[in-house]
Amino acid sequence: MKQNNQAPRIIGGYEIKNAVYIGDKELLLGVNMNDAEGKFYMTCYAERNFILEVYKNAVVGDNFLEIADIFSDRLKRQIKNTIEAQDKISNDRKMITSDMCKTDIFSENLIGKILVVNAEALRPEYRTDINQIIFCKGGNGAIPEGRGMSIYADYLATGIKTQFDRSDILGELKPEYYPEWTEKRIAVTNEFYRNENVFEYGGKHFLGVGVFPPKSKRDFSRTLWNDRELNFKTRNGDKRPYTYRSFMDATKGAACDVFRCYENGKLYVPGENELFGYTGKYTAIDSRNPPKIDTKKKPPKEAER
Repeated sequence: MKQNNQAPRIIGGYEIKNAVYIGDKELLLGVNMNDAEGKFYMTCYAERNFILEVYKNAVVGDNFLEIADIFSDRLKRQIKNTIEAQDKISNDRKMITSDMCKTDIFSENLIGKILVVNAEALRPEYRTDINQIIFCKGGNGAIPEGRGMSIYADYLATGIKTQFDRSDILGELKPEYYPEWTEKRIAVTNEFYRNENVFEYGGKHFLGVGVFPPKSKRDFSRTLWNDRELNFKTRNGDKRPYTYRSFMDATKGAACDVFRCYENGKLYVPGENELFGYTGKYTAIDSRNPPKIDTKKKPPKEAER
């Protein structure tokens, strides 16, 4: 029998005995029988970015079953959260296979193509179309003469940036296999990808798309909503600082009232203290040649009431 020489994973003195990655978090269960305070068992979340691994919401105790029960409850909650996040995009998720793709494309420039990631390159909970379909934006792996393998892309379903190796790609998705949800996302992606007036604010990308109708035809009370997803506010010490002026300064001079977010495809209206979601009417403008901004323009007071 082959001996496993892998070093144990130690976090805060606890040796990790169980680790389960579901969705955007990893759940850990650790043991330290030498803990000075007799807190022998620990569970926590682990989250990673490109630089750091961060541990959150650690719970320690001297009763293994109690800590294991917390671990189990968190696992169930994370599974539920992951399902709900995917359901917001599509309730009919399917795995895409190579027969649904054009596979003879790797001698071509892949930038701007709708590509499919091999399901085996993804974690099990992500092996469906909403995580397999990506919009290629660059990388040496995307061009025939490139010396590298990296492909830079956005997940088509969410707009979130990602990176894969050329060997992870099955091919280009055939149009007849486009899921229903892709039609709107492709339109939004094309609108943003080819428009120099797209601007970044707070890690998200926006484009001015319209202006309000005359005041007599506005009804903000029924068309504005508080977006807890982006959570751009100035009230109550929120983690993502926002001001109307800083948002408008980022617009590249577009004198718009209504903006579309690339990452989720939703419409937003900048208020004085909050970036509101918007479902109301607006007059579309030419986003490639928007009207020039009025430096004295102020947020609509009706939006703050």
